[in-house]
Amino acid sequence: MSHDICLNQSPDDPCRGPVEYRYVGHSSRPFPRCEKHFAQRLKTEEEIVRKYNPDGPGPPEGFDPADAGERWDSDY
Repeated sequence: MSHDICLNQSPDDPCRGPVEYRYVGHSSRPFPRCEKHFAQRLKTEEEIVRKYNPDGPGPPEGFDPADAGERWDSDY
């Protein structure tokens, strides 16, 4: 039984399900989240990966090499 508090708990967005330490994305450590807020965080992470996927076939939408003088591919 866990006595940890969900990282995302608030009066406006109540928790649902047990609070457990869960890994999300590229984090090197888990954070306590209930089932509901973990599902929301996974959805957010999937959207981030879909938008900025570094392993995708091309640059993300809106990528402009002139912004920082960088290129998307590593073939210089």
